[in-house]
Amino acid sequence: MFGSSMPAYHIWLILMYFVPLSISIAIQGTEDFELALALGLFTSLMNDVFYFVAGDLLFGFHQNLIDWWLGQFGFKGYKVLFTFNGGIIHFPVYSWLMGLSIYSRIIAVVLLSERWLYNLPKL
Repeated sequence: MFGSSMPAYHIWLILMYFVPLSISIAIQGTEDFELALALGLFTSLMNDVFYFVAGDLLFGFHQNLIDWWLGQFGFKGYKVLFTFNGGIIHFPVYSWLMGLSIYSRIIAVVLLSERWLYNLPKL
């Protein structure tokens, strides 16, 4: 939670969402690639939605969560939330862009995991 100043921080963060799932791809092949991709996107989504919740609980960040969530879900328009650090690529992440990213990942997770959601055993 404190390493955001390292070079290419956001690239490493994205890769870390998928590293645990790549093991299953390596062992089982690409048959469940969609599920692995959905789980990686879901992990990144949980990080973006609950980062400061965990920070408040574990480290006492004392962030105003409602205000922060308004920014995360795109309700603060062109307010810059942070700067994307992709090594040689840097750009401001506006609230609307973060919201678009969150909503896009929700849709992608649902679509990618649809096959597994409909094949769950009946209780």
